[in-house]
Amino acid sequence: MIITERLGTDASSLQRAAELLRAGQLVAFPTETVYGLGANALDPGAVQAIFSAKGRPLDNPLIVHIAGADQLEQVVADFPAVARQLAQRFWPGPLTLVLPRHPRLPPGVSAGLDTVALRMPDHPVASAIIKLAGVPVAAPSANLAGRPSPTTAAHVLADLEGRIAAVVDGGSSDIGVESTVLDVTVTPPLILRPGGVTVEQLREAVGTVHACRGHIERPRSPGQKYRHYAPRARVVLVEGSTGKEISQQLANLVRECASRGETVGVLASEETAAGFGHDPMVAVGSRHAPGQAAARLYAALRELDALDVDVILCERWPRVGLGDAVMDRLERAAGGWPDAGGPWRVLLVCTGNTCRSPVAEVLLRAAAVEAGLCVEVTSAGTSAVPGAPMTAYARALLERDYGLKVRHSARRLDAELVSKAQVILTMTADHRRAVLALDPSAAGRVFLLQEYLGAAGDIPDPYGGDQDEYRSMVQGLDRAATGLVERWKREWGSGAGCRPGGQAR
Repeated sequence: MIITERLGTDASSLQRAAELLRAGQLVAFPTETVYGLGANALDPGAVQAIFSAKGRPLDNPLIVHIAGADQLEQVVADFPAVARQLAQRFWPGPLTLVLPRHPRLPPGVSAGLDTVALRMPDHPVASAIIKLAGVPVAAPSANLAGRPSPTTAAHVLADLEGRIAAVVDGGSSDIGVESTVLDVTVTPPLILRPGGVTVEQLREAVGTVHACRGHIERPRSPGQKYRHYAPRARVVLVEGSTGKEISQQLANLVRECASRGETVGVLASEETAAGFGHDPMVAVGSRHAPGQAAARLYAALRELDALDVDVILCERWPRVGLGDAVMDRLERAAGGWPDAGGPWRVLLVCTGNTCRSPVAEVLLRAAAVEAGLCVEVTSAGTSAVPGAPMTAYARALLERDYGLKVRHSARRLDAELVSKAQVILTMTADHRRAVLALDPSAAGRVFLLQEYLGAAGDIPDPYGGDQDEYRSMVQGLDRAATGLVERWKREWGSGAGCRPGGQAR
């Protein structure tokens, strides 16, 4: 095990950090966004060590940090006019630009892409270390892959002590969420990850800017492909148009979780916390000041996680200003974004796979196709008899009332189905427990269907009931399918449509 040095911000400590970087070692240091895990970007071995220390997938690109324009020629092959315009406005600062990669830069930095993500941090410690090292520094967030990013040296040590050479303690990061990543190799520029520079600021600077919210062929930026920023506890997002609605949803979900024997922590705004009593609860700032929530977000998730709660209920923030970055991080922590390279795979689970889950499958598939969403839907049952047909009442209602053709054969839930799904929606809490029994690592991807839509309660089983009970079930699942599509369209934005080869079916 490596002995991780604790360094301060005095001149000798900064010189030591620079020496370690030049020697191919890993050093964590503060930036204005979060703490970064630095390595000499020109040293392939040091770059590889970042991936090993973090447990980071090799196809997830790194961001290279520079201290001045004199280092540009070491990193990029071209610095177009729009990049110069943005750099003049936002550098040093929390804006990362995706640019053509210089051939001398090790391909591993960019996961083999012909582009590189580059920024100039606005933090005196980060700037000093990079200048003293005399090399561009590759520096993703200094945490284990997938965990909440660190905003203090203590967070870094909690994840990486014994894995890296040193950490420089520069206090808490100011902004609290990562930089905005903007691809300027395309026209108009494309936001690959919202962050410290808002879309409103970018549009004021350069005019039209698009946002990437859906499926991508290959990640060109950190934070695009994998579940990110996630505590060990399951994250559930709660929304409402008023404080009263949010508090009611929280109360419903707290009771629902308690009925399953789950402990709950709440991450909320100051406004909601004032009207909703729960322990433990962390208030991260006003709904009218999303910068406060951004600064406290990761620390709050880690604080609640340290209490060993099973579920963290998180209030949604308005997607204005830094609220966009806050919601991006929360949605990814909750497992609520599509993976790259294929359709968004949804698995619906009930008991026999002859009634509730196949009805939801048929309705959701039809709604997704109509909306042009790239969603692949399947269903399974915890006690299904393989090959059994859909219940006659349910099939008749779908064909007569909705005009949908039904071809269904029941399948039993298994670990392979669970592993392939990006989100798993169950009809009851018992079904969720069955999924976790097959694959405990699915905790961040499996939700009660009602809970995922911000409500509470199970979907009742009409088996053995009359046609009215079946009709009520079908109508409820039709509303749920509409709610799912509306949620994903809202969250994925312009990137929600299917691309060739990824058709919903």
